[in-house]
Amino acid sequence: MEITATALQTVAPNGVVVFSDTTVPGNPSILHREGSGLIGIRGLTNQWRARFRVSFSANVALPADGTATTPISLAIALNGEPLNSTIMISTPGVVE
Repeated sequence: MEITATALQTVAPNGVVVFSDTTVPGNPSILHREGSGLIGIRGLTNQWRARFRVSFSANVALPADGTATTPISLAIALNGEPLNSTIMISTPGVVE
């Protein structure tokens, strides 16, 4: 499954990015409602276990009147807790 969010979003600290479009549909093991930032995955095998490869990327920017006082980080979270191996840190410059 591939889900995307192409519109600009302002994300609150500890908030989620809302994915608005399902570019490539998945299978019944992956649960996502368009317009939500939450994705559920489950093992639908005889053992109720499965492996999934999850990746993400983002363009991080500040508004023209903003300043980056601290680095901005994004991560994949599991049950609300960021996974350390997925943390992406960026200190963006000012853009229009």
